[in-house]
Amino acid sequence: RGYQIFSANPGDFIAVKVDPSKVDQTKANLPRVNPKSPEFVNSNLSNQETRVSLAQDSVRKKRYEPKFKLDFVTGGGGVGVGNNAIGQNTLLAGGITMLFSDILGDHQLVSTLAINGEIFDAGGQAAYINRKNRIGWGAAFSHIPYPSVSFPQYYQSAVAVGDGTIPAIRESYFIQRIFEDRLDLFAQYPFSVTQRLEGGVSYARYYNRIDSINRYYATDPSYSYFGSFIGEERQKVDGGDGFNLYNINAAYVGDNSFSGVASPLKGYRYRVGGEFTTGAYQFFSPTADFRYYQYLKPISLAFRVTHLGRYGRDAERIFPIYLGYPWFVRGYQQDYVNQYGPSNDFSLANLLGSKIGLFGMEVRLPLSGPEKLSVVKSNFLLTELALFLDGGIAWSDYAQFNGPITDIFIENGEAVEKEVYPAARPMLSTGVSLRVNLFGAMVLEPYLARPLQKETQWVFGMNIVPGW
Repeated sequence: RGYQIFSANPGDFIAVKVDPSKVDQTKANLPRVNPKSPEFVNSNLSNQETRVSLAQDSVRKKRYEPKFKLDFVTGGGGVGVGNNAIGQNTLLAGGITMLFSDILGDHQLVSTLAINGEIFDAGGQAAYINRKNRIGWGAAFSHIPYPSVSFPQYYQSAVAVGDGTIPAIRESYFIQRIFEDRLDLFAQYPFSVTQRLEGGVSYARYYNRIDSINRYYATDPSYSYFGSFIGEERQKVDGGDGFNLYNINAAYVGDNSFSGVASPLKGYRYRVGGEFTTGAYQFFSPTADFRYYQYLKPISLAFRVTHLGRYGRDAERIFPIYLGYPWFVRGYQQDYVNQYGPSNDFSLANLLGSKIGLFGMEVRLPLSGPEKLSVVKSNFLLTELALFLDGGIAWSDYAQFNGPITDIFIENGEAVEKEVYPAARPMLSTGVSLRVNLFGAMVLEPYLARPLQKETQWVFGMNIVPGW
């Protein structure tokens, strides 16, 4: 409940000489705030005379040698092994993270292993962090797979069974895995407890693995039953050569925010920086992110303005940034865009671009949690109710702010004008969300969002990130 500081000069005191023989030398007792707690201090003071002192030669000096000890292990959602219902694939799922450090926390080692699918889908990271001096530094190595599956195609076929063949349907699709092997070196210099300068360099190698999958299903009723699974063929396809990327980055970061039950409560946060990437692709990626929080007891107001983008020679060769991610603008899931976009004169292309701008505002109410913050006191259920207004705009060329960009294409010997980039237009949504803090391990955010369009409906979605 605050502090009081009193000051006085020596002349403000009454100087009275005290007779040493009149001073009470009896040991004082510490007050017991919790009567059920053990009396370690008072009991040790009472037994001071009977305590056995250590011999001087029993204590010796030894130089401190930092050694890694395991601090904690977390397994995420657990670990599992199974076999898919159709085919002969053994699938794995799960992950584990281990943190090692010395007793002072000057040296830390973090290792993570995760898998979701076949053995090729295993990924992991190991990072070392040195925080002994003011300039903290570290290194990390990671191997991360990015799997994707193509849409299946169906063909009439035949399969050899015994001495003959039976008609079948062949289901063909591809599984592509893009692997990233990355080495990072990073450092940071704090100017204060709220501001720091950070930077780093990295090297990444990207390469492919493509598997062609053919599954066969019977169409002859005499073979078991119609549509029954017959077998599967798997073949590795040449994925082409890989490529290298080199990156250098720097950022100035400020953060004096105070966290509530599931998101920041008051203060501010900002990040201004950029990174330059070269190698097989060359582009510059700036970041400007400003967030402000005002605590009004019991609610808090949150605001943010963000710009992310890619500029330069190959800015448009990389897959564009998607504005409809729920941590950007909630409510613009792909199925909603496909269904209601045409009637509102926009498409998925309006949410894609090499550059995006974001605006967000929230009214947050800690619903359950600590008594001083929340409407309902709870020691284990931490929830936050939020009313939000999300907004964003995506573009690749600044000319899109003046209208769509078109170009001339030759089709069947004729010149045809086609739209290359749509006109840039803001996408807005509003709604309500409930953030649930699951014991500090993750924050779930189910939400109802209503895109601010002429023809629309409420959209339900789920976020698995803390509030911004």
